[in-house]
Amino acid sequence: MRVDATAALVPLWHSSHTIRDKSKGRSEKIKRYTFDYSSGRVRSQKMKNGKLYQDEWFNLEKGSTLFDILSALYNLRLGYYGQVGRDRLLIPTFHRKGPQDIVVEPLVSAREKDKNFFKDADVTARILVDPSVFGTKGRDILASFDTGMRPYKGIIKDVIGMGDVRGTLRSSNQQTEGN
Repeated sequence: MRVDATAALVPLWHSSHTIRDKSKGRSEKIKRYTFDYSSGRVRSQKMKNGKLYQDEWFNLEKGSTLFDILSALYNLRLGYYGQVGRDRLLIPTFHRKGPQDIVVEPLVSAREKDKNFFKDADVTARILVDPSVFGTKGRDILASFDTGMRPYKGIIKDVIGMGDVRGTLRSSNQQTEGN
C-alpha cells in the first residue's frame, strides 16, 4: 500500500494464497492483483502449484481509485468513508469481475446467536464483499469495532466447507493457552 494525496491507503498489489494439504498431495493456489494507476489498469494473475494459468489485464476508470479488501478496511477504520455503524458506506473495490462496491451498513438484523456474539460491542456493521474474497456462499461479514475503531469481533458467514467462521481480537497481554 501507499498513501495517496487524500491520505487514504491505496493498494499497489493484493494477493491471496491458499494451501490445501489433502491426503493425495499438497495443492497451492495464488491469486494476485497488481494495480498500475499510471496506465489505468489492473493485472490479474492466477497460479496453481507454481504454474501460471491465467494472466489478464483490466482497465480502471480514469481518475478513480479502487481498493482491495485490506486497504478498504484500514481506510474504513480511519474514518475515510464516513462513520461506521451509522451510515451506509460504499467503498469502490476491484475483484475478479471488475469494479464493485464493498457495502458497509449498520447491523440492524441478525440471528439471535449472532446478536449475542456482539452484545458487548460499541459499533456493529454488516459488510458485503465479493464471495471470492473469503470463499463464501454469500457476501456477508458481520463485524464489531471498539471505541478506537479497532476490529473487535467478526463473523464471516457461510464459508464454503466450514459454515460461519467467528473471531475475536485478543490483546497482546492475554494468554493464548487453550485458544
